[in-house]
Amino acid sequence: MSDKDQAKFDAWYSTVSGKVFLFRDELREYGVNDLILLRAFWRPGRRNFLKMYSQHTSSEEEKYFTCALPAQPCFFFINQKEWQALRQHQHGRLFQGLQWTNIIAKGIRDNAPSKGVLKNIAWSERKRKWPHSDELTSLKKITDEQPGSDNDVLQRVLMHPKGIMLWSRKTLSVFFKRSKEDIVYLDATGSIIKKKSQSPPYYVYELVVRNPSKGASPLPVATYVTCDHTTASVTYFLQSFQTDLLRMYGSGASKRPVMIICDGSLVLMHSISITFCRTALEDLLQKYFLLITGQHPTDTFDLPILHQCLIHIMKNCQKQ
Repeated sequence: MSDKDQAKFDAWYSTVSGKVFLFRDELREYGVNDLILLRAFWRPGRRNFLKMYSQHTSSEEEKYFTCALPAQPCFFFINQKEWQALRQHQHGRLFQGLQWTNIIAKGIRDNAPSKGVLKNIAWSERKRKWPHSDELTSLKKITDEQPGSDNDVLQRVLMHPKGIMLWSRKTLSVFFKRSKEDIVYLDATGSIIKKKSQSPPYYVYELVVRNPSKGASPLPVATYVTCDHTTASVTYFLQSFQTDLLRMYGSGASKRPVMIICDGSLVLMHSISITFCRTALEDLLQKYFLLITGQHPTDTFDLPILHQCLIHIMKNCQKQ
């Protein structure tokens, strides 16, 4: 706020500070001011209407619309062209102190565009701020120019196949603390990004840990958006995350999660087995079998428990 605006604010605040604010009275005064302003604004239109459909206009009807505006500001919606025409004749119509700051020049709210149009407008405005016309190239430049703070989320940008990886030092810290004693989830969904014509479907893979606060939402620690749905692609995502974790915490981060839950997808199960268990899925299942049958000592078993979500198991059973 400039010094001039600050002085105006202080002068106004000194007149209202210490007084009791009654919302009912203020709302009534606002409504009266709004009606006076609208009545004065529509006076030219009414005059043209009367000239068109009647031969004479009585002076009493004209006096009905002759009103002085209140001293305090009133806000209403009007487009800029109409405001400029109104501004030229404000003295003749008793508009005192009509300023652009009293008017929001965005058109009538009843004729506001649809939600889709507003989204396109916002998207076009954000697109102007891209460092490059190509989206992935812009993301790559943003990654290269990041200062390296704890809040930097964009970590990897893949050009072929297209994809991005998202996590930060703060989410690495959350995963390091929670995975030692609680469950880790890995899930994927394709319902967030709509499929475009002549484009492969995009999936969002997310690594999630439970919130330590009871009843609170889970905490996503890493996100991978890609159109490559292979074991190699998901494994690269998990291992990139694990590499940054080791860089941050050293050998202390090599301790594996206690339990990992997924939906039973073979791609996810193979990737989890390779990354966190450091063995193939077939060998991991064989070790689980030996453990369950008592052929493997439990005190030396240090592999994470790969668990399939029970809800997905029930759904698969219903389909079959």
